[in-house]
Amino acid sequence: MHLGKYAASGDLFLADMAKRMQMKYNKYWGDLTKVNRLLFVAAVLDPQYKIIYLDFWFKKALGVELGAKMTSLVRGTLDQLFTEYANMDGSSSSGSVSAKLISNAASIVDGSYVID
Repeated sequence: MHLGKYAASGDLFLADMAKRMQMKYNKYWGDLTKVNRLLFVAAVLDPQYKIIYLDFWFKKALGVELGAKMTSLVRGTLDQLFTEYANMDGSSSSGSVSAKLISNAASIVDGSYVID
């Protein structure tokens, strides 16, 4: 069922609820290019979904050109995270490694990633 169908319904209560639900959906998921890329990275790391599924989904939701661009961005984010992890000092404690990874992941997603 689509929320648009219920938003156009003659039932005022149902229509109002559907409109509010659609607004909340659009706030977080309306523009996939603005969703935090780490959510997509997590989907790729999940054994059920690999990058091929994510690529298929992006192309279906955004079109072939923009879908390919989003897949490329997620793949680039994964590559940067892996490179950062591989370059870490092996003598660091696991807590400091985790904190550094989280900090670097945020800067990678923001597009301000710089290798020290």
